[in-house]
Amino acid sequence: MRRILSSIALLTACLGMAACGSSSSSSNPTYLGSLSGNYVFQEQVYSYFSGATDARPPSRMTAKPLHMVKKIGGGKPLAAAFHPHSSSSHAVPAQGSVDSSIYWGAMVGALTFDGLGDVTGGEIDYNEPLSVGYFADTATGTYTINSDNTATIDIISTNVGDEFYFDVALQGIAAGSGSVAQKATLVEAEEDSLGNIEIGTGTMLASSGASESSINGNYVFGLQGQTCYGSPCPQVYEGDLYAAGLLSANGSGAFGGSSQADVSDGFGSGNLSLSGSYVAPDTMGRAAASLSSSGDVNAGALPAGYILYIANSSTFFVLSTDNNNTSTGVSPYLFGTANLQSGTPSLAGNYVFAESTEDLQNENSNTPDTYSDTYLALLSANGNTFTGTGDSNKAGVITSTVPYNYGGFTVSNLGRVSFTGSTPSGSFAPVFWLTGSGFGYGVDQLAGNATQQEPGLIYLYAQNGSSFSASSLSGLYAVGNLPGSTSNAGLAIGTVTSDGSSNLSGDVALISFGDNNVGSATATYTVAANGRGVATGGSGSLFGNYVFYIVSPSLSVGMDVTSGDSAPSIQTLQQ
Repeated sequence: MRRILSSIALLTACLGMAACGSSSSSSNPTYLGSLSGNYVFQEQVYSYFSGATDARPPSRMTAKPLHMVKKIGGGKPLAAAFHPHSSSSHAVPAQGSVDSSIYWGAMVGALTFDGLGDVTGGEIDYNEPLSVGYFADTATGTYTINSDNTATIDIISTNVGDEFYFDVALQGIAAGSGSVAQKATLVEAEEDSLGNIEIGTGTMLASSGASESSINGNYVFGLQGQTCYGSPCPQVYEGDLYAAGLLSANGSGAFGGSSQADVSDGFGSGNLSLSGSYVAPDTMGRAAASLSSSGDVNAGALPAGYILYIANSSTFFVLSTDNNNTSTGVSPYLFGTANLQSGTPSLAGNYVFAESTEDLQNENSNTPDTYSDTYLALLSANGNTFTGTGDSNKAGVITSTVPYNYGGFTVSNLGRVSFTGSTPSGSFAPVFWLTGSGFGYGVDQLAGNATQQEPGLIYLYAQNGSSFSASSLSGLYAVGNLPGSTSNAGLAIGTVTSDGSSNLSGDVALISFGDNNVGSATATYTVAANGRGVATGGSGSLFGNYVFYIVSPSLSVGMDVTSGDSAPSIQTLQQ
């Protein structure tokens, strides 16, 4: 990407690479076979430009690396950690500070792994609205895999010549077992000679091939991004943009029927009717699509052009492709995931609720995109009410046993859930869209001109089980992130092992622009019968003060609850 990095990235991931002081796992073909075949991925990206503008100096392509890798956790190489370039005219902004040179965007793509250490093909679509805008490219590269299920991927775009370094944590297998990973979490972290930095977090899924008929049925989606920026701009307000809804695909190139979206843009919410089309995907699962919308949200709330990367008939990743133009300034952009709806949508039993939002109460026009709030809760659908309690970290202010009273609810035959109650802050309860009975996305419903309300994309997981204990968390887990809401939110990558008793151990990096907490992820933990867990670790551990909720023995979601952490994020622990 023409963003901040070319092939001279200063900071590279160090999962088992020889430059980190350990032998490369590329000498062990058994490990390398854990990634084989085609995969699609998506990534939320944040870029920091050290100069006064985001211009790309010609010297970028010939600069030499300044920072190499850093060992994490007791000398064991793991994920990358970067530090400000001391000779740069702009230091990396610390948490709580502001720098107008931080931009955020997203990337989706597909990669082909040969099982021997080479990425033999790839496609990349990137959109960073305030900087380079949208572009597409092809790529090749290399990868390594370690015995602890961590990996590195190094890919170079064919035309632009940019280099991307990913740290990866594989899920669902034991490296070297002969099995091929079906999914993974990933983090990107790079710095160039000018002090420009890019970080990102995302997921990767094995792809089984795709055709036009692969997209057939009702798909529930959760998307996030930003409204338009710049001048002129057709919208009154600028800010974050969130959407959840349903795409009804006919299997032959059209979205229509019951397609709709609930949208919150920070200053209002509403429901839109959608229609559109998509083309047959290429051999790597990439397909172009378009959408038009109508409804009671200000015109232009959603982008018109999209790229889809299809993992299988049940899941595809989404990135908008609208670009800068003279009449609208910078167009809104969105990225996210769509999941096939199956069975009869219903809301019954216990659910783990997870949401990250920008903290508007601490931010103002001089400190945008700096503070974040995170929310985790356990909610129960008993009869016809949806209630529960949870934990929140609101820009460093920690609260437990937060009451949720979403009140009565109705579930439409399309899976749209509406409530009669309110959020813990007193605003309107969110709207959810369910894939069935096990998972859903939601968006907040905000009152007009309520500048202190905070929109976000909500993840709703049906909890599998009714009585939990420390043994409910057992085995090897890949650590990753849900998409964040601000550029200062920490991005985690690594693996941890739970002994099923009370101990967690592993190596995890938590990376942000302002504070890089890297090291051993050793901690002790307890789990209540309802699945709420508390972990306590030492200095430098991801689990210093940590709350997590068990969705199932293979999935938990958690967050830091350290007082003063002004930009918390939400992590996933997945097998």
